[in-house]
Amino acid sequence: MEYDIRDTIANFVREADANLEQRLEEQAQALREISCINPFYGSWVEMGVEFLFSALELEDSDFAARLPTLSHLSKAARQHFLERMKEHLQTCRRCGLKYQIEADLNARIELACRDNSDSLLQILRVSDPLEADLIET
Repeated sequence: MEYDIRDTIANFVREADANLEQRLEEQAQALREISCINPFYGSWVEMGVEFLFSALELEDSDFAARLPTLSHLSKAARQHFLERMKEHLQTCRRCGLKYQIEADLNARIELACRDNSDSLLQILRVSDPLEADLIET
């Protein structure tokens, strides 16, 4: 069985901020209280803004390989959609907040990985998941 490092990274993020769980719940509550002004764009925001932006900026061949059902969209069409998404994030309180929350969590994950890079590398080098658990504690 292959070791999944995501739980380890999540634990590092939680350890770095004792109030993280409460903050995440407060953010989720704030999102529930606000409606999206344009559900078409809002549904795209739900998949993750950073992922969406990076996918839309791929070259045509890479985009088609990663998202074959949308391969008919040209780079220009994707760029136009990206501009509309950015406008939506500026005008929609809910989606703007969702993006801000996503960016904050991504920054926390990056910081936790950077702060614990030696431990993470050591865990990744270990092939036995039981040994990885021993290293983690």
